[in-house]
Amino acid sequence: MTTSTPHGKGLVDTFQRIKERTNGELEITHNLYIETPYKATEALEIVRDGLVEIVEWNPIYYAGTYPFFGVPELPFLSPRLLSPAEMAKAESEYWEVGAMGEALNRVLEEHSAVEVSTYFMEPSSFYFAGEVKSLADIEGKRLRVYSQPLGTLMMELGATPVSITAPDVYSALQRGGLDGVITTPSTVEGLKWSEQMKSGFIVNLHAVKQSQLVSKAKLDALSPEVREIFLEEMQKFEAMTPGFADDNKVSYHKLMEEKGVTITTVSEEEYTKLHQIAKERVWPAWVEQQSQEVKDAYEAVLTLISK
Repeated sequence: MTTSTPHGKGLVDTFQRIKERTNGELEITHNLYIETPYKATEALEIVRDGLVEIVEWNPIYYAGTYPFFGVPELPFLSPRLLSPAEMAKAESEYWEVGAMGEALNRVLEEHSAVEVSTYFMEPSSFYFAGEVKSLADIEGKRLRVYSQPLGTLMMELGATPVSITAPDVYSALQRGGLDGVITTPSTVEGLKWSEQMKSGFIVNLHAVKQSQLVSKAKLDALSPEVREIFLEEMQKFEAMTPGFADDNKVSYHKLMEEKGVTITTVSEEEYTKLHQIAKERVWPAWVEQQSQEVKDAYEAVLTLISK
C-alpha cells in the first residue's frame, strides 16, 4: 500500500519503531511493487525463493490456484450489515476457522512463509454513474464485477455483469458502456472514477484481506530479542487497522459527497434480502463447482456464521 493511505503510513511507522527499538539491528525498507522487478501476483513465490524477506500479500490474487481463498470473499456472508471495523473482525474469523484456516496454513507452509499481520481494506459497495438509492434501482444496470459469485449476484438482482480491466472502467463509464462498479471507496477516488459517478449505494458486501508475510528462515535467523520486538510491533499494527478501514470509508465518501456524489446506505431490510439471495442462490452455485477442499472450507465458514 502506498504511504498516502492509512495502512501504508501505519506500516512505515511500524518499520521505523522496529528499527529504533532494535537499535538499527533490524531495518525494513518499504518499496511499492512497481519499484521492484516483482508483481503482487508473485508474492508467495518471491518470499519462498528468498528474493525478499517480507512481502505484502493479497490472497485473492491466488484464488485461481487456490480456490478456497474465494470462500471468505463471498458476498454478504454476514447476516447483518457491519461497519468496516466490525467486518474486519468478522472476516478475520472467516479466514481462520476450521478447514479454511487449515488450508491457508498449508499454503503458507508450502511457501516457507509466516503471516505476521493482517488487515482488511474498507468494504466493497456499489457505485453508479446514475442515481441509485435502493435495490430496485439496480435492475437493468451494467456493473463491472471481478469474480464469478459477483456475476451471479448481479444477474439475481436483474443487472448485467461486465468483466473489463480497471484501466478501461473510466472510459466505459464516460461513454455509457458501463453503469457502475463494485469496489472500495478508495479505489473510486484513487482511480478518479468518482468524476463519472453520481451515487454510491453502500452495502459492505465483503472486505479484501491483505497480509504481511515473512520468510520463515529469515524470521528464525533473528535473535530472540529482535524477533520478539518485530512480532510485537507487527501485531500492534494489525490491532490498529480496523480503525483505518473505518477512517478510509468516512474520508473517501466525504470527498465524493463534496463532488456531488450522493451516498446512500442500504436499509436493514434490503441488506437482509441481499444476504438471503447470496446465501440461497449465489454461494451454492459457486461452491458446487469446487473441490472437496473448498467445500470443507465453505462448511467451516457457514458453521461459524450460523452461531
